[in-house]
Amino acid sequence: MPNIEVVAILSPKPGKEARVEQLLLEFSAHAKENEPDTLRYHVHRQIKKDAPEYVVIETYKDKAGVEKHMGSDIYKTLGNAIKKEDLLVKPLQVVSMHPIGGFASRL
Repeated sequence: MPNIEVVAILSPKPGKEARVEQLLLEFSAHAKENEPDTLRYHVHRQIKKDAPEYVVIETYKDKAGVEKHMGSDIYKTLGNAIKKEDLLVKPLQVVSMHPIGGFASRL
């Protein structure tokens, strides 16, 4: 079965960008150290917008890897912080998919 790709888009409220970025970077470091089935977790900041959005591109070995990631304590902490601190302009957008073409060998 192919890997599972996930794209998450976060739109911070004005003045909350640094906090969102901090949380995403902490989450990325945690995934790298503790989630062997999380094959990629790249955090990006859009640059051609008035207000930045963060795009997280994730790759998981399989469905179990996604479930472990989403069931982790730090995932819950991130979700709670987003709600409690009222960090986003609009709800988190998440798209899950299977790759069907393209390449990554020239990185």
